[in-house]
Amino acid sequence: MDSCQAEFWERWRFLRIGYPLFCLAIGMLTAAVPIFYAETEGRRLRAWMYALFFATGLIVGLKPMVYKEPREYSLTVLMVLAYILTAVLCALLLHPGPLRGHLGF
Repeated sequence: MDSCQAEFWERWRFLRIGYPLFCLAIGMLTAAVPIFYAETEGRRLRAWMYALFFATGLIVGLKPMVYKEPREYSLTVLMVLAYILTAVLCALLLHPGPLRGHLGF
């Protein structure tokens, strides 16, 4: 899609809305993996944790829909930061240390 420089609405109509559904699937899987990971380990998740995971999924799902990112924000930077936060949170869930009481899990 980037090689043909398709804009947002062109991507939206690509494959009769199939491409947006593909992006939605990518985003939902991104959100679901850490949730299932924590749940299978028997860890309870707080509402802010779900919000972080779904925000990460939303950013990842939107990223393929955008050809040129606006100068005001970068979905790539947001995506990397969300991945880092998600990875750190999952690591803390499995290997709780002195921060366990402070983070609410």
